[in-house]
Amino acid sequence: MASAVNNDVARAASLIAVAVLPAAGLSGTAYLHPAEFSAGFGTASLISAGLCLAGGALAAVTVRNPRAQADPAPQQLPHCALDAPASLAVPHR
Repeated sequence: MASAVNNDVARAASLIAVAVLPAAGLSGTAYLHPAEFSAGFGTASLISAGLCLAGGALAAVTVRNPRAQADPAPQQLPHCALDAPASLAVPHR
C-alpha cells in the first residue's frame, strides 16, 4: 500500500510540475530563445526549491515516530528444532 501511495504522489507531483512550468516562463517555444529559457529555468528552480522547503517543513511538523517500547523480558528463541520445547519440535517421520 505504501508503494502505491508513493507512486501516486510522485505521479501527481510530476503532473503539477509540468502544469507550473508555463507560469515560470518555460513555454513550448522558450527553448528557441536562450535568454528567455534561462530566465524561466531560474524561476522554475526557485519555485521548486520553495516547494521542497515547504514539503520538508510540513513533514517535520506532521511526521511522528512512536518511541520503541522496551521488552521487559526478552525470550530466548530456539535456533533449531533440536533445542525447541516439545510443543514446537518438528515431529520425526
